[in-house]
Amino acid sequence: MRRRLRIRKYTYIPIGINLRDFDPLAKGHPDLFKSKYSLHDSFIVTYSGGVWYPGGVDMQGLHKVVEAAALASRRVGRMKLILQTLRINPELLRLCKELNVKVLMMGPLSHYSSMERQSLFAATDVFLAPNSRHPVVYYAERIKFFQYMAAAKAIVAEKTPGALSALGDAAYYVQLDEPEAMADAIVELYENAELRGQLGERARERVAREFDWNVLAPKFREFVFKMAGVS
Repeated sequence: MRRRLRIRKYTYIPIGINLRDFDPLAKGHPDLFKSKYSLHDSFIVTYSGGVWYPGGVDMQGLHKVVEAAALASRRVGRMKLILQTLRINPELLRLCKELNVKVLMMGPLSHYSSMERQSLFAATDVFLAPNSRHPVVYYAERIKFFQYMAAAKAIVAEKTPGALSALGDAAYYVQLDEPEAMADAIVELYENAELRGQLGERARERVAREFDWNVLAPKFREFVFKMAGVS
């Protein structure tokens, strides 16, 4: 883009996150969420984000999430998959039923930073970050990555340039399009609470250090002032 438009001066500012607004550690109520949905004894694995099926093609990789959950649940009997998406997808529901996956499918909540959504994040044990080879997904630093990190929980991510750029060393990576590997990762994290905790702490430290708006806004301001010739 820089070459095509002949842009000589530029900077890159990630979209990041405002931790004063979205902070599941401070604003989430995991016990209330678990009580509401009878999940106190469950190992909660969550995907939260968009559903994108242009021409019937699964661009977000959600089918892989369901397949991985089906495989993992054979070894983790108390596992519960939560899909919190912008709309309920009948195809996903059909697949969950077909593969006998215990799923709680939640549609859009009142606001991305609503107490219920932040409580879901606080109650989650492992987040799933599927990807696809479509360039818009493959290279993107997606908003969900920063929100996942804010919750200080372990993240299983399919390895793509976008995921690596945002998550760095704060995720458990599996190869793209290998739901069996994603299932193995879920099981390993279920069995290893120490690793879950380490990954969660690393994620929270990374998002606070590099992607909080308190960190990013001054960089944006400095660049704009520099271009405007304002000291």
